[in-house]
Amino acid sequence: MPTVEIYGASDDVIEVSGDVRDEFDAIDCLKYLHFPDGTIVEASYGQEADKGWQFTVVHEGTATVKVLPAKYDDGGHYTDRLRLTGDVGSVECWGSAEGPTADDISGFFEDFDSSDYTIEQLTAARRILTA
Repeated sequence: MPTVEIYGASDDVIEVSGDVRDEFDAIDCLKYLHFPDGTIVEASYGQEADKGWQFTVVHEGTATVKVLPAKYDDGGHYTDRLRLTGDVGSVECWGSAEGPTADDISGFFEDFDSSDYTIEQLTAARRILTA
């Protein structure tokens, strides 16, 4: 079964590792990670005092989800880790839990260079635009 782990790599980067590897600039990505099984994860940074990255499942899909909370007391782990196992063969990042907004799409094309994206990301964008 494919497994991915999501975590913050700094105050502005979200990493996805495991069977899917990706990196999102948190400023461009905005807020929500969408997986093909229907799981939607909200990513937030610094929403609570002295907290770093927090990941919250806002819509449960078919994947098994395990949240590994950050250990803020030791000073070394400023990020929750979220592990998904199941139909998690890709990930898309959008500004809304409902999917991409017009602003997301406009922002995507503002500085578009196809060499900056994997074929999977381009295919996902095409699928959304032609739906």
